[in-house]
Amino acid sequence: MLYNQPYFLSHQTAIQFWRIHAESKKPFAYSQCFRKLPDSKPDTPSSQVGDGDPVNMLQHESLKGLTAPFHIMVGSKSARQKSRSEVQALLHYHVHSGSTPRGSFLYADNQQSVLTVSSPEFCFFQMASEMSLIELIEFGYELCGTYSLAAFDCVPLTSLKQLQTFVSRMKGEKGYKKATRALRFITDGSASPMETKLTLLLTLPNALGGYNLPIPELNSRIAQTKTAARIADRSYYSCDLFWADAGLAVEYDSDSFHTGAERIARDASRRNALAAIGVQVITVTNRQLRDVEQFERIVIQIAKNTKHRLSHDKPEFKACRRDLRIQLLNPDSTTN
Repeated sequence: MLYNQPYFLSHQTAIQFWRIHAESKKPFAYSQCFRKLPDSKPDTPSSQVGDGDPVNMLQHESLKGLTAPFHIMVGSKSARQKSRSEVQALLHYHVHSGSTPRGSFLYADNQQSVLTVSSPEFCFFQMASEMSLIELIEFGYELCGTYSLAAFDCVPLTSLKQLQTFVSRMKGEKGYKKATRALRFITDGSASPMETKLTLLLTLPNALGGYNLPIPELNSRIAQTKTAARIADRSYYSCDLFWADAGLAVEYDSDSFHTGAERIARDASRRNALAAIGVQVITVTNRQLRDVEQFERIVIQIAKNTKHRLSHDKPEFKACRRDLRIQLLNPDSTTN
């Protein structure tokens, strides 16, 4: 049964929903719905929401794994549901009275009933008003990558092109300028949080704390010649970061201290195969990434290979680099 006015999950609750969905590693194929939020209270049957009180909605199967407070979007202040105080504390309302682009909301379950969720694209736009610029850029990489903070080897939730198209339709809305700026520094294909952090340290402009290197392709396939394929016994390689014009690949190695004979041989075979087609490989370990002096030596090497002039040593950029490293590489950050 299709209900006229379901609950609209948004913001941080939508982020949780999509991260849990990413763990399932399945494409999301539920129907699009609603161009404009209703300006009256949800009128779903009492058997679904508890006689006008959302207490039963909070037990809905689609909310498993989500934590309170639940962020709900409504079309007007009057649409906010009044309920018992203990339930009201679990709900955080956001008012959006205007129309939204097609695809802003998706049904959160295949029954198309009482819950909808902000699409990944709309969720990205919503968080432009909640996150710092760097946090928003990282979030964009996660949405366009093959990981979430809860899982790896996921199906990408969206793409840079889809984000750009959606954000372009939100011109004039709060958060538009920040979202548009963030998109300049996002690309598809990151496979882990640390690949994202490495890419941002290398490619963000100096004023944001990066080294302003060109944005590479992430985890793109590099086809092998017949000779190289014989060396490596495979037809292609996928490199973490790849600058095709420079024939340069950078690999992030989080486990560099566990180097047995088998791994050393495998890495040597990989380097030889890539060298056979003119690709140089630079490895960046977690220790090198976190050590400023070691990392800058690698940056200089990358800049030389990509023929990119560095200007990071200007005094006005030193504080920016320090702040970015603190934000990206704080002790609680993921290191895989």
